[in-house]
Order: sequence, then C-alpha cells, then structure tokens
Amino acid sequence: MGPYSGNVFSDKLIGTNHVLPTQRAARYTAGLSVHMFLKHQTYQEVSEEGAAKLEPWATKQSVLERLEGHAKSSFMRAPENELREYDSATYELPDS
Repeated sequence: MGPYSGNVFSDKLIGTNHVLPTQRAARYTAGLSVHMFLKHQTYQEVSEEGAAKLEPWATKQSVLERLEGHAKSSFMRAPENELREYDSATYELPDS
C-alpha cells in the first residue's frame, strides 16, 4: 500500500504475492503464499467413553451411506455396544 510499495518488493523480497486463485476461489482464500506448499495435518483422539457414545450414530450413518467398512469399523470400537447386532437394517438412533 502506498507509492513506495511496488509489486517488485512483494514478488522478490517481502513474501506477499499478487497471484490470486482462479475459478472464483478468491472468494474464500487468499493469494499465493508459502502456506500453499505446507501440508496441514489434523488429529483426533476418542476416549473409550466417547467411542461408546459416538458408535451408534457413526454406524447408522455409515449404513445409510452403504459404507459397510466404515460401519464395521465404528461398530467394533464400541466397548459396550448399544446395538444388538451389526447386520440389522432397523437401527434406532439414540435420543439426543
């Protein structure tokens, strides 16, 4: 910004860049920067109690989406499974 802030400084030395994303992506992301070349990783940790609460919901959602591997993965991680059998099409979701 200002009369002394030439593009050459941003391109060659400062690090900001005037290259903008295409195909309307500039609506939700900034211009090109070093962050575009970094890999962002996310992690999760679910406790035994958390798995027991999440399992019925995750299993049902996976069944509805016909993702059998996901359903089995969820089902087997519940310490005290609230669902009587895995292969049932009549799951009832827990309240709240």
